[in-house]
Order: sequence, then C-alpha cells, then structure tokens
Amino acid sequence: MGKNPRKSAGPLRRWLVRMVYGCRGPVGTRGYLVLGMHRSGTSCLTGLLETAGVRLCRVPRWNRFNPKGNLEDDRVWNLNEAILRRCDGAWHSPPPSVPESAAEYGELRAALQPYTRIEPWAIKDPRMVLTLHLWLPLLPKARLIGTYRHPVAVAESLRTRNKMPLEEGIELWYAYNRRLVEWHKRRRFPIISFDVYGDRYLSQFERLCAELNLRYEEAKARGFYCQGFVNHRPVPDYPLPDHVRRLYEYLVANSLLGQSGLRQAG
Repeated sequence: MGKNPRKSAGPLRRWLVRMVYGCRGPVGTRGYLVLGMHRSGTSCLTGLLETAGVRLCRVPRWNRFNPKGNLEDDRVWNLNEAILRRCDGAWHSPPPSVPESAAEYGELRAALQPYTRIEPWAIKDPRMVLTLHLWLPLLPKARLIGTYRHPVAVAESLRTRNKMPLEEGIELWYAYNRRLVEWHKRRRFPIISFDVYGDRYLSQFERLCAELNLRYEEAKARGFYCQGFVNHRPVPDYPLPDHVRRLYEYLVANSLLGQSGLRQAG
C-alpha cells in the first residue's frame, strides 16, 4: 500500500510555508503549459513556440536523444520527478493519484520565480500532465496546449530509448494521455497531432498561432523544424486494447488536425 505523502500537511502548515517564502502570491505573467506524453512532440512544439516569440527559461539546447534539446526547465522537471517519488512513482511508473500534500507551496513558487520576469513564457515537461493540479493555482494566466502521438509510435520510441517492452509503453501512453484528455474535457485547449510531419505539421502550428494570437514566422519555424530530427516511421499494424484505441480516437477528433478534416498519416 502506497504512502500518503505529507499526510499531516494542512492549512496551518501551508500558511507557515507562505510566511517563510515571503507571502509571494501566484505568478502574474501570462504563458503556456505544453502538455503531452514523453516522445510525443512536446520538445518540437515548445521550440516552435519560441520561434513565435514565446520565451523559455534555462533549458538545455542539446541532448543525446534530441539534437535541439528537450527544452525542459530543470527546476520544474526535477520538482515534478520529486513529487512523483513522494507518491511512490516516477515518470515511467505514474502513481494512481498525486495529492495536494505531495508538494509545498514554497517549492512550487520558487521554481516559478524566473517566470515572473518574462512574458509570454512556455513551460514544458511531460510529467506536468500528472502534477498539473498543483501548479495551476500559481499560474492563473497560463493557457494549456496539448500534443499527442500514436500509442504504438510512442511505445516503439520508448523501446528504442529505454528498452521498455512494447506493451508496457502502450499502457504508459494510456496513463499519461488519460490525464491529458481529462484536462481537455475540463478546459478545452488546442491539441496538436505529432503523427504528421513536414508541411502538414507546420500547418497545424500556424493554425495554433492564430488561435493563440501569436505571430507565425514561417522562415523561423522552418529553420527550427527539421524533419530529419523527427524520427517518424510507419506505425506497425499492432492491435490496440479498446481503452487505448478509444482514447486515441478522442485525441484525433479533438486535435487541430482532426478538426481541419485532414486524415491521420500512417
């Protein structure tokens, strides 16, 4: 049976934390939270947002799995991973739930401090799908953006990168995207499909910019987006479990790609 992290945390404890951290309130600047499963285009989408004038804080610009970096603020993803560990979980083993007591107000606010000085900003970390309810009260002006990819394509990528069995990768896809869909049903934000590439992908991004009142600069977008860095392969003919297939169909239907009447690739 899993632990109940910080079970004793209550109003008095939260008040004391606020006092220690100087009663700093929510972040008043506006920005975007990029939500999506690992290996589902979150880095690509975040990099494209930067070409449209959105600002990033202290993100890596290269790693061995992504020549342009994963664009994740290490303060945010380290804290998200710590929160999951407190719930006896990890990025590859999401806990059934993440209670509010799993994080302190002060540590969340401290991680967000750099975003009080820039606007508009973007924060991207796939773990955010699991911990979003902890961050949103501190980000009242944040808008959500989602991205998804076919479950088998994600599972194949995880098998290559992490030696994760295909069936395990598909169920992990479901765990993350179930949360994404739950949030979408509450807040109805735009979703991008990472199942297409090249001009078809960029056309979605152009439409996203129009919805967000961002300036789409084609030359900059094409300069960042390099099809060679996007390892797309035909999706194998692998039977999806019904609960996974239904979730994927929801994402397709509610994505900018699906709403435009275009067909999924692969």
